[in-house]
Amino acid sequence: MHHDGVDKQPVTPPKFHYEWLGGELSCGELLLKLKGVMEENLQPGQIIKMVTGDPGAFIDVPAWCGLTGHELMLRDGHDYYIRFLPHTKGA
Repeated sequence: MHHDGVDKQPVTPPKFHYEWLGGELSCGELLLKLKGVMEENLQPGQIIKMVTGDPGAFIDVPAWCGLTGHELMLRDGHDYYIRFLPHTKGA
């Protein structure tokens, strides 16, 4: 049996500043609400813990973070830890 040499170590979730339960919202609705929740409740650099039952979130959330510049710090099952990194446009 082949062993790849990588052992699964338990990961300690980062400390978060706000927790939001996304419930069963999916894709666009989930991400639009997440955006609003982050803007209303976090300062730049703070971390939100989002809990979602959306089965597609493991694809959608990393892609959304890549598009928006927010940092997906950890995914642990249904829990997503995201650092709020807003960007200002114009000037």
